[in-house]
Amino acid sequence: MNSDGLALYFINEPFDETDVSNKEFVGVKSFGAVSLGVEETEINKEMRALLKDAFLENKKVELHMRKVKSGYLMIDRMWIKK
Repeated sequence: MNSDGLALYFINEPFDETDVSNKEFVGVKSFGAVSLGVEETEINKEMRALLKDAFLENKKVELHMRKVKSGYLMIDRMWIKK
């Protein structure tokens, strides 16, 4: 967790800056990490559990993000790949 209250997840394949260079993603500063809020909402708990399980089972995860907070794209949807 960082000082902005975000849980950071480092990704194996950083994305290219041009992938997020549209007006919706102003302020992205990190292209090798994404974030998830640490508020104890049900969705955050479920997403953290899914990420942990995928990591432990060595599964690929497809992440989707629509917002930026403190320079990090915020995860809002994910799919665990088989």
